[in-house]
Amino acid sequence: MGKLNQALSKARDFIQRLEDLPEDDESPVHPEIMFSIQGEGTVLLGGELAQGYRETVAKLREAAGKKLFSRHFIESEFRKAIFSGLDLQEKNKDVSFEVRLKTAIGELRETLSKLPKTWEVYCQVSGVASPDEPISFGVVHFVRFDEAERSILSIIAGLSRRAERRGASARQCARQARAWSRG
Repeated sequence: MGKLNQALSKARDFIQRLEDLPEDDESPVHPEIMFSIQGEGTVLLGGELAQGYRETVAKLREAAGKKLFSRHFIESEFRKAIFSGLDLQEKNKDVSFEVRLKTAIGELRETLSKLPKTWEVYCQVSGVASPDEPISFGVVHFVRFDEAERSILSIIAGLSRRAERRGASARQCARQARAWSRG
């Protein structure tokens, strides 16, 4: 957790640095980094700020585990923290910057402290000879299902689609499918 605390401190300092920019500070003429979130605004970074952003993302990625989270995911979560802390659209102007920043960093900590969910996806592959024994390419495993196994997968998929049409969440659909498959 020491690395994560250091990285979150760097993130906090970076957001504070953005907040401390003078109101009349103009955006860089040629921004190196630009990002936005619908309804939250746009941030343009150049020079030292762009470099600070890159360094912070790198620290967060190293602290959270490069193999656990993609660079895109970490950047996305860091950007959410930036927008939450800065409140560019003044949606939470009654909440002080310090409180918004503390909340944003707390949420970032919680997200990066959780292990990502593991997914198993079953997808029929056509046009390839069926393997007699399971084969793997990296993390992708090819297996042959018999008719009974294909039937079970089809039933589970149908249950999920029906539950989804009734307005059930993806989580509820998954729970229902797991319960059904366990008998």
